[in-house]
Amino acid sequence: MDHINAEALNKALKCIMRRDMSRAELHEKLTAQGLNECDAHDIISYLIEKKWYSEEKSARELTEAKIRNSHASPAYITRFLLDKRFDPLVIEQTVGSLFSQDSEKQLAFVNAQKKISALQKKYSNDSAKTNKIRTALQRFLAQRGFSEPICEDVVNTLLTEE
Repeated sequence: MDHINAEALNKALKCIMRRDMSRAELHEKLTAQGLNECDAHDIISYLIEKKWYSEEKSARELTEAKIRNSHASPAYITRFLLDKRFDPLVIEQTVGSLFSQDSEKQLAFVNAQKKISALQKKYSNDSAKTNKIRTALQRFLAQRGFSEPICEDVVNTLLTEE
């Protein structure tokens, strides 16, 4: 890696400046732009060596944005990062460092609060309103990747506050 192609380096820097991405995504983008496999690998290694690129940092940035913008669950974040082809160990470390049971519960609570008013309107004239809302909220949270105990706890808390 004594000699790095300046044009190839420029392509790589433009890619990582646009958005956070996994090493596999970066490699794919570089080869799609005409770099051969070996050159793409060398450029990525050079970026890592110079500390201009970090897959761990990219995973963390994407995860924090998902949490901030969509209140995503740990399971949802894991699927999202896998789809982006991040290293499974990086995913495990990122999700593990950003989520505790309390933070997962808070995210589930925010999601449920947004949904509950729509459900209350939908079932306003129904005699079995509470049971239908309970079932719908639990299903809603489960579909978003929250664990069953978290779903039950959040739903119970919300429905006893009514």
